[in-house]
Amino acid sequence: MKKVITFIIFCTAIFNFSYSQENYTQLDSIILFYNSNDSIGKYYKYVYKAEDYIMKGNFKKAAETYEKAFTYIDIPFLQDLGNAKECEMNSRKNEECIKKYIYFLIRKKGTKDGYLKNEELQKLETWSDIKAMIDTLSCLNDTAVVNELERILFNDQDYRSQCHKKYNGNTYNEFTRDSIAKIDSINYYKIYRMFENIDMSEEIFGYKGWEAVRVVLIHNSQRKEIYELLIKYVLDGKLNARYVFSNLDGSNYKFENKYLFGGVAFGFDVSDDCYMYIKPKFKESLKINKYRQKIYLEDISDFHKKRIWQMRNKDSGFFFYYGDFCHMGDTYLYNLITNGIFYDHKVKNLKLYYSSEEAKKTLENNAKKWAAEQSEL
Repeated sequence: MKKVITFIIFCTAIFNFSYSQENYTQLDSIILFYNSNDSIGKYYKYVYKAEDYIMKGNFKKAAETYEKAFTYIDIPFLQDLGNAKECEMNSRKNEECIKKYIYFLIRKKGTKDGYLKNEELQKLETWSDIKAMIDTLSCLNDTAVVNELERILFNDQDYRSQCHKKYNGNTYNEFTRDSIAKIDSINYYKIYRMFENIDMSEEIFGYKGWEAVRVVLIHNSQRKEIYELLIKYVLDGKLNARYVFSNLDGSNYKFENKYLFGGVAFGFDVSDDCYMYIKPKFKESLKINKYRQKIYLEDISDFHKKRIWQMRNKDSGFFFYYGDFCHMGDTYLYNLITNGIFYDHKVKNLKLYYSSEEAKKTLENNAKKWAAEQSEL
């Protein structure tokens, strides 16, 4: 999965252009001193270890590790259940585990057809029991919450679409900015009140619900108060830390009003076949990892390794993280490859990773041709 991040967000995060600094002392304090649950921390520890096994192609060890991880939490998160089921089906086929994972997935998502039509599942000895379970299951989603989130997302996208059409692609202009800002503000505080007044979780808002939340938060990156609520949900094991972190990172939150959290500021896709990684300084990475650990996030280097793996294994059937994507035109991309320049800025500690050796060879050759043409001008 990819989310489009605008050029200005990238520049702000990476190069620390001057912008209004907010004091995040309250959010820092919550992250550092909130009484988090040790059991939830162990859940994430083993989930990340299972993902490491997936990247090595050892699905049996991954399946075993997921099973252990799930002993530390009442209801695992959707992405982990989906990955765990895939590992089981690709290795030991523990039918008790498969049945349990399908149970939780349907309770969270409500969709059944994919399982009922799955020929590999139908080959299992206990398929008749699994099918009987599927037939009787109902989804736990709160219909009112799901419908409201769908309306919020529609309002967010519909007006932007109208502006895009009316002004020939120039969505944000002097005639639309104020109206868009007003809609964004209304949507934001609707989301805020939902998380303030309802015990929100994947079971409540469904597998599509977070998409509405994510989009609204992206369009209100200047507003930070909701993160005090979201972080507490994360620390209590009710929200997926990886999802919340993705938006927190996109809001340019800095702990100690200095350090970025280790996501988009340090790496993202610059094309379908190239990932840009900016290695942090050693002392900086120690600080970053200290805070990341507090909200159940893996080390910054492991985080980016998994996103690079996802770029290289798009059809693997496994999902670790949303991908931040800044599609660069050929000229900018070749300048980055040849000279280490991201748009107009020289990038230090830059490392480029490619989707394959073939893609690397093609892009580097194209970049050399471009550089040669530039030297002749």
